[in-house]
Amino acid sequence: MADTATQEQRLPKGPTLTKFSDAELAKLSIPFRNALTAHVCNGQKYSQIATDQAIPIGTVRSRINRARRHVAAMREFEANKAKEDARGAP
Repeated sequence: MADTATQEQRLPKGPTLTKFSDAELAKLSIPFRNALTAHVCNGQKYSQIATDQAIPIGTVRSRINRARRHVAAMREFEANKAKEDARGAP
């Protein structure tokens, strides 16, 4: 995997979850992380990922979707935690 600065510079920007930190990626299971980075960071199409990883294309779709949802949930949790900390919650 490329160093963080280089990797993040190559990530596309858009309205969906298309930019991920190394910390977020590290929290994903290996199959989810591999599928997500192949698609988002390396620009591979689902069909190419399926071929490279020897898995059905439906599994690729599922892993990428679940990885994005997991990262979104992590971000929401962190945002809520930050709000509670700002309010001085115990």
